[in-house]
Amino acid sequence: MSEIEQINFFVPGLAKTSGSKRAFYNKKLGRSMIVPANPKQKDWQASVGWYARQEFQGQAPWDGPIRMFILTQKNLIPILTQILTNERW
Repeated sequence: MSEIEQINFFVPGLAKTSGSKRAFYNKKLGRSMIVPANPKQKDWQASVGWYARQEFQGQAPWDGPIRMFILTQKNLIPILTQILTNERW
């Protein structure tokens, strides 16, 4: 793994879920295609990727498994409440 053991970064905006996928057969390519059903997902993924690249600032890509925690406004408030009330989360 690279020298960085942890990165943290903030992505402004509303998180877009991956959600369902839509499948269709592309006659021109001669194969099935699977695309996200949520058209806003692509913009959100691009934003997350851009902010992640800014945080890495030219570091070599990590190899091996990673663990990721994503906090959104929707799940941050219950987690903070549990921490402040000393409940286990």
